[in-house]
Amino acid sequence: MDFGLFVPCHRFDASLSVKELYDQVLEMVKLADEAGFNTVWFPEHHLVQYYASPSPLMWMVKAAAATRRVRVGAAILAIPYYNPLRLAGEIGMADILCDGRLEIGVGRGAFEYEFDRFGINEQIGGARLREGMEILEGLLTQDDFSYDGATCSFGPATAVPKSPLYFTICRAISSCGFSVHAIQIRSALIF
Repeated sequence: MDFGLFVPCHRFDASLSVKELYDQVLEMVKLADEAGFNTVWFPEHHLVQYYASPSPLMWMVKAAAATRRVRVGAAILAIPYYNPLRLAGEIGMADILCDGRLEIGVGRGAFEYEFDRFGINEQIGGARLREGMEILEGLLTQDDFSYDGATCSFGPATAVPKSPLYFTICRAISSCGFSVHAIQIRSALIF
């Protein structure tokens, strides 16, 4: 059995600085590595005082640099908040900087507040997630990939660097059943 650690980066009040919180999180990640945990997972939340984790990819690179063997994961990357062309390159780069220990969990985002602040209609969040996953898979596995979708379209593009792509699906696999045949799925987090 493998064990993972979810690191929510909670900041309950201003008595703990963000720097102190980040130092504590990094120490916890190092302990998880030493204790033999398989993966440490970082969330993505924006503009919310309670969570201090707007960039799981940055956390994953930092955690990988401070550890020897534990895998580092995003739980989740909120795909609708990103330009998928840029995100593909960032995932590829992060995987190299993490020595291939990267795990990518994806989702549509949880809070209407975040969608509103980013100026994204929450009603199209599911469509942006589905298209974003198709785009990431195409860009990270093909050269001169083009896409024509309802929420995103572009001509031939090649992501550099490329990376093996495994998605971790949050909630039920059926929620992302459209991708099961096209995308490698390493694991599922059911909650």
